[in-house]
Amino acid sequence: MPYKPLPIKQYEKFLKRANWNLEKGKIDWNLYDENGNFICSVIISHGKNAKSEVTARSVNKTKKAFEERGLSWLPKK
Repeated sequence: MPYKPLPIKQYEKFLKRANWNLEKGKIDWNLYDENGNFICSVIISHGKNAKSEVTARSVNKTKKAFEERGLSWLPKK
């Protein structure tokens, strides 16, 4: 199943549920777990006329990290 980009607010909501934080690095954003361990880098697309979104590839990497730790991705509403 191909993944779609997610708006930043929605992505941050999922990270908050897992108690993970997103910090600005030199080029990309870095994703850290609750203990401060690096998980992966996240790319946020932005532009003058475009919405800021987390790229589909970064969404997929985060989903894999959630599943490796036994957490469910995209909570049920």
